[in-house]
Amino acid sequence: MRLLLKEFESSFQSLPAVNLEQLKLDPNQEEFERVMNSHEFREFGDQFHVYVKGMKEKGSFLGRFWLSYLELCKLMLNLIYASRTGSWELYLSCIEEVIPWAFAYDRQSYARYLIPFLDDMRHLPVRMPEVYTAFDKGHLSVQMGDRNPLGRNEADKTIGNTINRDCKAGGGYIGLSANFAATQRWVLNVTRRGVYRKLLREHLSITPSQTYIHKALAPARIKEDLKAVGKLVDLLEDVFTNPCKEDAVFTSLSTGIEATTEVSDDLLQAKSKGKQAANDFVVNRPSSNPTSDYFNTLKKDKLKSFKDLKVVRKVRNKDLVLPLRVDRDVFARMALLGQSRQIDMKVVFTYPLGPLPWSLADPYGLPRKTGKGKLYQQLERRITVTEKYPENATSIFDGMAVLQKLKIPSGATFLVVTKIVFEVVTSTGSRRVDVVFDVYRDVSIKNVERFKRVSTSDGVHYKNILPAYTVKSWNKLLSVTANKPEIVKFLVSQRKTEAFRGRLGNRTMYVTTEDQCWRVDTATCEPVPELQCNHEEADTRMVLHARHAGGTCIIPL
Repeated sequence: MRLLLKEFESSFQSLPAVNLEQLKLDPNQEEFERVMNSHEFREFGDQFHVYVKGMKEKGSFLGRFWLSYLELCKLMLNLIYASRTGSWELYLSCIEEVIPWAFAYDRQSYARYLIPFLDDMRHLPVRMPEVYTAFDKGHLSVQMGDRNPLGRNEADKTIGNTINRDCKAGGGYIGLSANFAATQRWVLNVTRRGVYRKLLREHLSITPSQTYIHKALAPARIKEDLKAVGKLVDLLEDVFTNPCKEDAVFTSLSTGIEATTEVSDDLLQAKSKGKQAANDFVVNRPSSNPTSDYFNTLKKDKLKSFKDLKVVRKVRNKDLVLPLRVDRDVFARMALLGQSRQIDMKVVFTYPLGPLPWSLADPYGLPRKTGKGKLYQQLERRITVTEKYPENATSIFDGMAVLQKLKIPSGATFLVVTKIVFEVVTSTGSRRVDVVFDVYRDVSIKNVERFKRVSTSDGVHYKNILPAYTVKSWNKLLSVTANKPEIVKFLVSQRKTEAFRGRLGNRTMYVTTEDQCWRVDTATCEPVPELQCNHEEADTRMVLHARHAGGTCIIPL
């Protein structure tokens, strides 16, 4: 509306001067009536209505579309105003204006039932004159107090905010008694108690003040809102398209895509098409000679809008339906660029046209997983299966893979888990055993994949694990990524204790935690600086351990 007024004022050389500054800074009923009844404002309003009418007939498509949007906003505000002031005729006229829009945009429940509702309400003076008299006096909504003249609410909202809230809040019948008669007495006496509370507040002089100023009408709030609206106007003029300009192109505000002829016709003629659909409904359904049953399925108009400029395709990949949005004009834009620049279109079409390379991201924009499993299959074909481990070989374990394969019984303590892990990694007979764990950082490229894995998990998050803690579900425990570094920290701390070091015998164990690596034997426990590594993946870190060990190394499966 601010853009429309600005364009209107710039189109006329002489306009009646209307001073609205005082009304904007201090809105009150007296000042409002003075401005509205002034000769200058009436003349200004007449010229503005003529300008808007001409814009609806001969203006740009974008301007006419925005005017229809403003019409919907005005309809919504009038409907709220009718309820807040109790204006019965305004309420019915708003309902009548809503019906074509309900038909146009396929709001079928509203379209079907608003017509008989409006007919019943229009016949209230004949059928139920007492109800009509009450509604005409403003009793269609409820006024709770005298401070705010626009404070009326619909009856159902008032019941919810008063009786229902009192019943269910503290002191209500929720939890009052299991006796039905006692609860019934409470409900029957609730209105009388409300009257007593009101009288008590008046007697104690704790009634609210009669001077009431809504926070949105405070001078500071008005200045802040005016400043925000000004920024929005500047944004539309400088960055987007001013819809009130005669040469404005009918484009989407969010995508910048120009509307096709079909979309333009549906958007600009939505109200007229809705009126036609409503008239057909009245003739064919509730008339004296209906041609169709009233409750038969309504045919949808399915009017086109800007969202239809984006064609949706669905691709099924491994039982997962992926919606792909394809820009309808992408090839046209590329062809246009090819004419104005020296671009070989054959070369351009050899590259992916998506927002991200398909080799790096999936259609959702998430990083694409690498095929490490295929590499493993290729390497597995070259493996020679032996009946026993080579002598003097170093065993290198992927620590997290070992934990994933464990079958921990429910109710076992973490001390039992430590013993089971120790038995697994020392079962090869190797004199040197390396246990390499993954590193879990707060900021990592793998966080997206880990979040996807844990999205369906309901496991418990452990902050500090102690040996006596019991394991209820080992799989759920590992499904929470935050538990894995805590488990690793606990296992490594147990390896350093004398109880487990004494069980190593003639073996030497190298175990990692975060960036550190510890060498553990029966006598000592010390860090290994040459095996300090900042790799997150145990796969690559195991190569460093193999080189450090030298000789023959095996990775038990």
